[in-house]
Amino acid sequence: LAAVLDANLVSETVSLTLTATGMAPLVIIVSTVDIDTQNLVVTGGFATIDENTSNTIQVHLTNLPPSNVTVNITTSNGASLSVSPSTLTFTAGNYNIDQPVTVSALNDANETAEYLTVILTSPSAPMQIYNVTTIDDDTRILLSGATSVNEAGSSVVTVSLSGDPGIVR
Repeated sequence: LAAVLDANLVSETVSLTLTATGMAPLVIIVSTVDIDTQNLVVTGGFATIDENTSNTIQVHLTNLPPSNVTVNITTSNGASLSVSPSTLTFTAGNYNIDQPVTVSALNDANETAEYLTVILTSPSAPMQIYNVTTIDDDTRILLSGATSVNEAGSSVVTVSLSGDPGIVR
């Protein structure tokens, strides 16, 4: 006997009827044990997002679910990064269709980028993490050192940033 790999998460049972001339039919019940596992597929195409802006990731399931699947979506720091909606529901009719999740970088008062994650969880699939860096819009240029220079002389001025903006500046 050989079982075919399928795209659902359900074990199947089939009846085989064996017949031969002059013999009573023999019915055999064969069960296949499904070995597929459900996974979340997260795509987006962005790794950075500026403060006060939004972008979208897409989520779908890898396999036909035997019942509705709820996916909960949170972030590692709700004061700096938000998601909407916070839950998605997948059914047999839409499991393989991308559902959008809006990811918004919130404005904050600090002058440093945040290295954050969007966290997707479901009892039916392993947790997925989507990494996002928020690019800070509050970072300032700082100058220190000499404010004057003698004729034919030189002085040192140091230029630095007030925080990590999250990108090369």
